[in-house]
Amino acid sequence: MIEQVFPLSNINYVLPPEEKVLVLFVHGLNGGKGSWSKFVTALNNVKEIEGMFDVDYYSYPTSFFETLYKPLPTIQSIADGLRSHINLVCKRYDSIILACHSMGGLICRRYLLNHAKQYKKERFKIKSLLLYAVPNLGSDLNKVNFFNPWHSQIKQLGRNSDFIQDMNSDWNTFGINAITDVKYIIAGRDAVVSKDSAILYWGNTATETDIYKTHFSIIDPSEENDISLLALVNQISKIFNASLGVEDDGYSEKEELIDYNDEETEEDFV
Repeated sequence: MIEQVFPLSNINYVLPPEEKVLVLFVHGLNGGKGSWSKFVTALNNVKEIEGMFDVDYYSYPTSFFETLYKPLPTIQSIADGLRSHINLVCKRYDSIILACHSMGGLICRRYLLNHAKQYKKERFKIKSLLLYAVPNLGSDLNKVNFFNPWHSQIKQLGRNSDFIQDMNSDWNTFGINAITDVKYIIAGRDAVVSKDSAILYWGNTATETDIYKTHFSIIDPSEENDISLLALVNQISKIFNASLGVEDDGYSEKEELIDYNDEETEEDFV
């Protein structure tokens, strides 16, 4: 079969997109599509999930510095842009994983909340959310004096900012953890986002920790058994197999259709 190319984005696929999992990568503050280049290369080399997924990126204007004459969009505005990207560019996919780094996780969380407020559990394509070193309770970047004091994105990242407090309150109210599978990936040597902020709340069991990783190396897998990479690989496999009716024990609903006394019928499912 000739490989088809989605005309509006970076998506390549052989299987129909509705049968595959789309991994949508969202970078953090001062990042871009290139932030995920090594991660995607490592992901494409994992044989056990070959053919199960496609990759796309959501990028947005961001920088460490902002001027009054060239303002940066707020996290709320960027989340609105993410909604448009998912609705238009990714519309052919039924199963999407959001893989987010740092501020990108706050953008995705805001998007999910906006969607839940409007549709509740209906029309929910986001099957999993992976939060890599995300400042869920905020960060202290706004206290570093070489940043412009009017930097809109960094102000929203501050601990106890109105944005952070309102989002975390809504997160519980709308029960996002019950709607989609959320994983919190912690970098053990993170000097930017503290552990308590990355895990969101103490007692959170949906976490994975790589004690060797820094805030930036958490999305730079160094080997095939890298924890940050395996966390995403497991989610891709789980969601793809669930779409086929395959349970954890390998059982498939398709097996119910097989007449084991009919050899020709069995071959149809090989």
